[in-house]
Amino acid sequence: MKQVLIVLMAVLLASCGIARRLKNKYYTMITPKLAAELLSQPGTVVDSVVLDQTFSLYVRQVCRPRPPAGYYASGRPDQPASVERCDCDDPTRPGELEKLEIQYLLVSAQRNRFVYLTTVPADVSQGSLRYDRPLFRVDNFVNLGSVNTFFIGRVSGGELQFNRLGGKPRPGVYPGPERWLFSLAPGGSVLTLDALAQEGPGYGKYSIPGRVLALAPRFFRKDAWRIGASLRFWAPTLEQANVSYLRNNVLYWVRATNEKVPDELIARFTQPFPGTKYTALFFHGERVMGLPVAPGR
Repeated sequence: MKQVLIVLMAVLLASCGIARRLKNKYYTMITPKLAAELLSQPGTVVDSVVLDQTFSLYVRQVCRPRPPAGYYASGRPDQPASVERCDCDDPTRPGELEKLEIQYLLVSAQRNRFVYLTTVPADVSQGSLRYDRPLFRVDNFVNLGSVNTFFIGRVSGGELQFNRLGGKPRPGVYPGPERWLFSLAPGGSVLTLDALAQEGPGYGKYSIPGRVLALAPRFFRKDAWRIGASLRFWAPTLEQANVSYLRNNVLYWVRATNEKVPDELIARFTQPFPGTKYTALFFHGERVMGLPVAPGR
């Protein structure tokens, strides 16, 4: 039976007529009342992670040399954009760059927890890429308004451990337990993902830089970090008029008991998003790609 899933979907669908939600491809903006209902459904268990100041924020920002003027305004640009990639935070980086991608990694050795967030593709509008706009130059701000997927798990020694969800089931690959091996530079200023290990027959460690990514996955620590959501990408500051901050720095996810249904993630904020009455984001199950291993799952 899929009773719990039906209940969750019914709550969302029933809300259409009274405008308690506003949906896009990655998440749904919802009202405080609807968020409370989703976090108190019968037959579910609510887990959470508090992103307190024991967490360090590491950010991976991928850049490339800026293309010629007018590149994005032309349907047939005179010359293609560079395929070269570099870390935006690399002090040896070349010339003028534009930002293609951002990934956030929050790690707490004290809490033995981590949260890894990937961001949506860098769309183009008004002659620039999403991550090349002013708001994303504030690189110690985690913007949940542009998050694509979530991985939440446990820190153990030099490993990030979690249970991979989603994807087509393949024996020994996923879903199932997964470990990412990492190392820290002296002083902890840079975190590098060195290898990935999936549990199952015939699977072991393999090099991430050599087999998966063209650019080594290095994350640079950002101090005095904050977390919230904003779609005002042209805003140059994190003033209250531009950003809704995460309430108590807590992320919630809802698990159905005794049911194999998607785990949903909910983020609640301190104030409505600018120009709306919505104060929470509901991330659909396919956006939750990894969670701590739970008994019976």
